[in-house]
Amino acid sequence: MLNKIVLVIGIILLFNCSSLAAEESSKLIGPIESRGLIRFVDIVIDDQVVSGCWTNGQQIKQKARLTLEQSGVAVSIEPLALVSPFEARLFIRAMGGRTESGLCSGALMVDVVGEGFVNWGSKVRSYDIASQRRLYNRCSAMVGPDNLNTMILRSADTAVTEFSADVIKYRRSKAVKELLSMFEQWEPMTKKKLMEMSVRPGK
Repeated sequence: MLNKIVLVIGIILLFNCSSLAAEESSKLIGPIESRGLIRFVDIVIDDQVVSGCWTNGQQIKQKARLTLEQSGVAVSIEPLALVSPFEARLFIRAMGGRTESGLCSGALMVDVVGEGFVNWGSKVRSYDIASQRRLYNRCSAMVGPDNLNTMILRSADTAVTEFSADVIKYRRSKAVKELLSMFEQWEPMTKKKLMEMSVRPGK
């Protein structure tokens, strides 16, 4: 019986080739430049704030979704499997609570993470993607009298807007444009779909 992982590897290798097989030398797409490759994301709200100091997480998620989609990044409702450099996950994390004096204090972390593949392309032309797993990161601390809703909303919006602007900016890169055009029909893989493909009935 074939190992389930073989199926996943097969999907990746269908589009992934070794730079040794390339007729032309690979082109490097750096860590920041690789933000321009992102076409699909899912959004995770991680609420670790207690005592009613953060209550508008869903509003922030909807605002982030709107900003990303206006930048040409499709937002998946289901978690993505992150099997390509075109997919990423946006984490909006907040930790905090109420102090003895009654103030709310907390920290916000906005991260975009994605799978970094060494080489993508075709036998004719391939691209080395020096992409760190963490594609974007922004942190901020805040204190408020009643809650942190407004401050977290503004900080998260600033971060998502900044990341979205980078996506648009680096899509102008020649190497990024070429690689995106090669995989123009790429469809995102959700975790659910990957699981369904990996599990064979009766096995």
